[in-house]
Amino acid sequence: MSKKNKKTAAAKGTAPRPRVAVIDAGSNSIKYFLGEWDAEGLLSSLADENDVTRLGRGLGEGGALSPEAMERSAAAITRFDLTEFGRYVNYALAYYRRGLYDESAALWQEVLRMNGNFGMAYSGIARALLRQGDYRGAMRYFRINDDFVGYGRAFGFYRRIWVERNFWMFALALGILIIVPPVVKNVRRLRREIREA
Repeated sequence: MSKKNKKTAAAKGTAPRPRVAVIDAGSNSIKYFLGEWDAEGLLSSLADENDVTRLGRGLGEGGALSPEAMERSAAAITRFDLTEFGRYVNYALAYYRRGLYDESAALWQEVLRMNGNFGMAYSGIARALLRQGDYRGAMRYFRINDDFVGYGRAFGFYRRIWVERNFWMFALALGILIIVPPVVKNVRRLRREIREA
């Protein structure tokens, strides 16, 4: 990607967010941090761990690190691989961002199959259904995840469509309430006048 394209992507908010990883091996503990820069330029923490390994224990007496301390420290630095579950979550988010809502919803369903308590999957399916115009389905998934803001948004769209489809019933009922009483009143008045005449 050229400099110009990177600047344009950053201006549109589509630039990839760089991640930062730091491992600090001290004499007493191993600290590791994984963070990601957000759109506002703030660093948010994805992982922040601290393991006490006592790497420097015995260094003063013998002048060297003990094999046990080095083994504890090496064991504390663990390599994390992306799991199948994590890949599905990443792909579902990527498809949604690209506007491929059917594919995104299918991947979120697979995520739910792996972990039925993963709230982000319910919200992901609900947002995909919302974009597809299935407002009742979106309301159902938002409700499962207790996402009241999303539920309210889906309900607003659903209510608007319901009112548009059923407006004629309200108009007819209002028309009957406005027109019928004066007509009945006039008919009664005319009957009374005919009887009196």
